[in-house]
Parts: sequence; C-alpha cells; structure tokens
Amino acid sequence: MAVTGQLSSKGVPTTVEIEPAKVEWKPTKTRADDYKPFGVEKTRMTSSGKDYFEVSGDITNPYERDIESISVVVLLRDAEGKLVGGDTGYVNGLSAKGNRPFEVKYIRVKGKPVSHEVSVYPHGLTSWNSLAAAK
Repeated sequence: MAVTGQLSSKGVPTTVEIEPAKVEWKPTKTRADDYKPFGVEKTRMTSSGKDYFEVSGDITNPYERDIESISVVVLLRDAEGKLVGGDTGYVNGLSAKGNRPFEVKYIRVKGKPVSHEVSVYPHGLTSWNSLAAAK
C-alpha cells in the first residue's frame, strides 16, 4: 500500500532519510485481492499559468459502500521521466459503485511536464477491513 506525505524545506537537502515507523501486524481474514483498486479515467493535464498545471478526470468506486473521502495523488513527469511536480487533492462523497469527477489544481512544476500519474486512496478509514467487507 502506498502512503503519501509532504515535507517542506527552505532549500534542496543534500540527503533525505526516511525511516518507517514500527508497526504491529495482526492476522486478518482478508487477502490483498479483496481490496479492489479505485478506477481513474478520462484524465487530462492542462497548464493553468506559468509554472502551474492541473489534472482532472473521473474516479470510480468499485465497492458496495459509499466512501466519505478520497485522496487523489498526482505526479507530473518530464520527457526523461523525472518528477517535476505533484500534489494531493481530495474528493468528498463517492457513492457505492458510483463515479465522480476530480480536479487537482495549482500544481507547481519545475520543468516541463509531459505525463502524469494519478493514484486514488480512501481517506480517513479506520480500517481497510471495512472496504473488503463491502465487496
């Protein structure tokens, strides 16, 4: 499972160390296959001014339950595949088996993006098991 976060810096650091937190693993009745991915369709990347872009599209809910909030993570890459920008937006109220448009605006870039990636995750769930149960 991918998890995102954001840090600020007054300059470019010489090194960055990321240390995972200790976790407690517990047995579960579910398997990875029980967690269907959210659909992302009709994505578009457009310039919204000098050094700013936006990405929009549609999200589809594969589950039989409403999802209160969705995190939409957008990464922008240049022609060499180098990351030149990214941001996270949120969509509230995605109905069971429904779809909903999203927009992540004002993504600041350093370079010229030619491609984009969009990842979607339920935001604020207290348990992933609640999604698996809603097959």
